[in-house]
Amino acid sequence: MAGKPKEKPASEYGIARERAGRGSFARGEGERLLERERAARAEAERARQETQGILESISDGFFAIDRERRFVYVNREAERFWGKPREDLMGKDIREMFPSAVGTEGFRAIERAEKEGVATEFEMASSVVPGAWVAGRVYPSAEGLSVYFRDVSQRKRAEEALRDSQEALRKSEEFHRFAVEAGRIGTWDLDLQTEECLISPTMADLMGFSPDQTTVPGAQWQESIVPDDRSLLASALATSIESDAPFDLEFRIALKDGTERWLYSRGGVTRDASGKALRVYGVSIDVTERKRAEEKLLKSEERLQRAIGIETVGVIFFKVDGSITDSNDAFLRMSGYSREDLEQGKVWWDVMTPPEWMPHSLKAIEEFESTGRTKPYEKEYVRKDGSRWWGLFAATRLDEEEGVEFIIDITERKRAQEEHERLLARGWKARAEAEERKRISRELHDRVAHAMGVVHQSLELHEVLKHPDPETARAKIALAKETTKEAMSLTRNLSQELRGKEVQAGLSAALSDLLETAVPPGLDCAVCVEGEEALVPPHVREELFVILREGVRNAVSHAGASRVEVGIRVSSEEVLGYVEDDGRGFVEEDGGYTGGGVRSMRERAELVGGTFELSSSPGVGTTIRASIPFKRGPGKGA
Repeated sequence: MAGKPKEKPASEYGIARERAGRGSFARGEGERLLERERAARAEAERARQETQGILESISDGFFAIDRERRFVYVNREAERFWGKPREDLMGKDIREMFPSAVGTEGFRAIERAEKEGVATEFEMASSVVPGAWVAGRVYPSAEGLSVYFRDVSQRKRAEEALRDSQEALRKSEEFHRFAVEAGRIGTWDLDLQTEECLISPTMADLMGFSPDQTTVPGAQWQESIVPDDRSLLASALATSIESDAPFDLEFRIALKDGTERWLYSRGGVTRDASGKALRVYGVSIDVTERKRAEEKLLKSEERLQRAIGIETVGVIFFKVDGSITDSNDAFLRMSGYSREDLEQGKVWWDVMTPPEWMPHSLKAIEEFESTGRTKPYEKEYVRKDGSRWWGLFAATRLDEEEGVEFIIDITERKRAQEEHERLLARGWKARAEAEERKRISRELHDRVAHAMGVVHQSLELHEVLKHPDPETARAKIALAKETTKEAMSLTRNLSQELRGKEVQAGLSAALSDLLETAVPPGLDCAVCVEGEEALVPPHVREELFVILREGVRNAVSHAGASRVEVGIRVSSEEVLGYVEDDGRGFVEEDGGYTGGGVRSMRERAELVGGTFELSSSPGVGTTIRASIPFKRGPGKGA
């Protein structure tokens, strides 16, 4: 029928009703999600405002700049101190707004924190407010730098005011430093009547609660505190409530996994019109890593103090410029310096280092600068009195400007080692000399003794044959003569060879060996060689050694000396050899050292064109001198 609406099937009406129902549900769910988002934003805004409220309420000036050094936040105290509205500063370059600050200690602290990524500190006369002093710290972050400062003018004017404000300053420093380093600040608000605590999501995470939990009953948050710290927390709360002092405490939270977390909390008290405390609010940050570092540092310091106290180990603290700033008593005993010398800055490593050991020290310094430590190394040091001692050294860096070095005195060990090496060398030398004596014995037996036997036999045959066979007798005499010459030549060559071996390594070495073998224990002796020994011709060297050897033997055998010195002085024109002793001496007119020894020394000096002198006085000692020119004909001895 025209105009009459066509009826829909019942199934279509069901579908329509279902779609309508779904739309209504979706709208309701969306509204709930939107409401949650609004609530989360409101909570975040509340937390931000509480944090900002704390920064606004603190007595320290605080500002933040971005990586372009433009102001992004200035608190009320900084605004008041500078006398500039924060609106005039926001977004402006700090260098443009405060040009007089460029180059000051505070600005250098900002530059260093920005460049090195480390917290820095400063204390300076304000370049903005005439007559005022400020102190503060700079903390780097990914967004830029955070700087807090406070007016310390009163501290500069009165030391008592300085002591009163120092602890508050330190706590304020720690709060801002830890907040920047940790990057997480939790906020809380404790109702003193219900003991319920409103917490931010970050605070919930710090305490090990569910991130969705915003209200913590009193029993729950009290149970989360480590038992040993609960009384400390209660006492700190009571003090803040009674005296209106800031709530300031470090305490431990017991987490569900059995571990502990250190929190640092700082806050204040809200009161009603009558002054009754209603709430305590504040912020908390995680300082677990810092506390662990402090504990580790404390243990390290305790170990270091134990090491410093060891009587046999010297310890010095030094600056990279070479100055020694402190040491233990063991090092002072080793080096011969006093505590007063150290305090007056008289103890320097380069002053104690002998010139020949300077390259070793410079190499150790290079290693220290590149690696922050040195491998253990040995070297000699000079004591204050000029004597030398051996040390085993090892250094490590403490910070950019200071290091510590540990020293063990190994002087006795080095002396024992040198004595061992000397005895070892002496043993080798003795074995070599024994082998040489065997060789000489064979030479004498096989050649010289054989030749003398031929001579003897020829002379006997001459006696037997000189009448019955004169011709043969004359031949025997001729053979005896030739064989005698041969024996003399063999003996001369062998003697020359022995003398050449004695000075083969040089006069200095030969004289040292002579004193080692000829001077008995307990008699002080010394060798002194001056000049270029290579200028002395070999034959002069051999004769001079024999002269000096005879002089040493005379001093040891006849002088009754306590000290003997033998030496040579070489110039471009001559060589002078001498032997001096502090023995009993004698009157020269009385003869003194008589016999062939003195005569032999004089003849040997004259043989190579030199002169020989002997001087002596009773109670003073005796000196012999042989002076031999390099280009001069035979002369006479004195």
